[in-house]
Amino acid sequence: MNYWLPKKKTLVFSLVVVVASLAVYLASLYFVNAKITEIEKAYSEAESIIAEDENSRAIIHIADENASEIQALRDFFVAPGDEVGFIEEIEAVAKSSGLSFEITSINQDKVSTDPVKEDIKVRIGVEGSWQSVLIFIRELEIMPFIAVITNTSLDAKGENVWSGFIELVVFREKMK
Repeated sequence: MNYWLPKKKTLVFSLVVVVASLAVYLASLYFVNAKITEIEKAYSEAESIIAEDENSRAIIHIADENASEIQALRDFFVAPGDEVGFIEEIEAVAKSSGLSFEITSINQDKVSTDPVKEDIKVRIGVEGSWQSVLIFIRELEIMPFIAVITNTSLDAKGENVWSGFIELVVFREKMK
């Protein structure tokens, strides 16, 4: 009559099987979740790389489409190594204006925080007629460089002879 009651060994064995099954299930669940997380991370990184690549291609395409405009803008800066050409252009403008002139100082701003440009500060001593000084200033303003006249001081030295200085800032493209 006691055949229908399980034996102690059978109960213990069943309990061990259930606990082992539960342990295998939880371990499998942990490893599956870890793999899912790894796959999601790989997918996200791949998606990010693809988006970055698409953005790079878009930027390159925009730069190619606007190459002439970008070059025109770059031409307004004194190119690295072209400082002598810039000074020669100032001298040509001064000579064509009929001035006697002397470039008294050239200072380059080495502490510029701008990642694209550096400042070159130029001080030019001038002497000539009022009209020649004004022509020189106008020509400086329309030079093919970004030149900003920051200070001008002129005094009458004689009849129709003006003497003084002109200070200007010219922007030079930084070397990379």
